Amino acid sequence: MGVALVVPPRQAGELYRVATDGIRITGSTGSTVEDQLSVLKSVMEGTLDPTQNLEAVAGFDAVPDALKAVTEGRVNGKVAIYPGVLGLPLTPIAALKQASVPGDARWTLEDEKTIASRA
Repeated sequence: MGVALVVPPRQAGELYRVATDGIRITGSTGSTVEDQLSVLKSVMEGTLDPTQNLEAVAGFDAVPDALKAVTEGRVNGKVAIYPGVLGLPLTPIAALKQASVPGDARWTLEDEKTIASRA
């Protein structure tokens, strides 16, 4: 399940700071710090692949559509937003991967570099 970001109207005008100031917004499903540390340890040990829950990517200008998709349940996994990338609509990982490597829908470092190079 995705987590929508709710920004109070008086602060919505400052959302641009995600792109301009390198601010990161991280949602939580209510895990404790201990739970999060356990997950981090598993990722670092290679026993947990965090990309399994990544469902889509989007550029900064697609944030409204991404939030709406999460809120409406059209996206069940996580959405990675690339603040420095404009013109990238909300795009399912499976659609990106199908075009490049049929049958492999896992997000990789190479995919990350390809998207980041659009900035």
